[in-house]
Order: sequence, then structure tokens, then C-alpha cells
Amino acid sequence: MRSWIEYKISTLVAFSIIFLIIIPAGFLIFKSWGNTMNAIEAETQITTSVGTKKITETEEEQIQKWIAAENLNQYGDPEETIYAGGTPLFNELTGEQIDLYDYILERHPDRPWKK
Repeated sequence: MRSWIEYKISTLVAFSIIFLIIIPAGFLIFKSWGNTMNAIEAETQITTSVGTKKITETEEEQIQKWIAAENLNQYGDPEETIYAGGTPLFNELTGEQIDLYDYILERHPDRPWKK
């Protein structure tokens, strides 16, 4: 049977372990989780703040004529191109929707319809 002093010492050791090791470790875990969530929120704000590239209606018409003349699909890619999800304008991983003309300008930065 334990003496009163042994009981007090073992209780003191147990509480010391809890307060010096377990509780600070818990705070570090939750703090790192909060940092992760803040990073995810910041990344989401960055991807949703990207605006569309502005082009004139005249350039839109030029693009459409170029697509028809070059026998390209509606996205300015070769006719036989197949897309995951059926369209290149939607990124299924990020949920981001891309404007048609942004997509065409990204794929053809040299603007071949102006030649």
C-alpha cells in the first residue's frame, strides 16, 4: 500500500506531465492546423481574384474567323482534342471556371488570328 507522500508525489508527477508536455503539444497542433487553414483560405482568395483578360469585340470576331479558317474546335484547339470533363474551361481539381477568351489567349499568346 502506498504512503500518503508517495501518492502526492505520483499525483504531482502526473499533473506535471499533463501541464508541461501534453497541453503545450496540443496548442502546437491546433496552431499548425490554424496556419494550414489560413494558407488554404489565402490560396483560394488568390485564385478567385484573377480577372479575365480584356479583348475587344473586333478581336473576338477575329478569333472566331480564325477558328473557322483553321478548322479548330470552339476552344481554338485541334478538332479531335478531347477534354477531361468535356471542356477545358473548368478545372475539376480547383473548381475554377476559365473564360473562353482567357483560355484561347493562354494557349495562343502570339495571337495568330491577327496575322
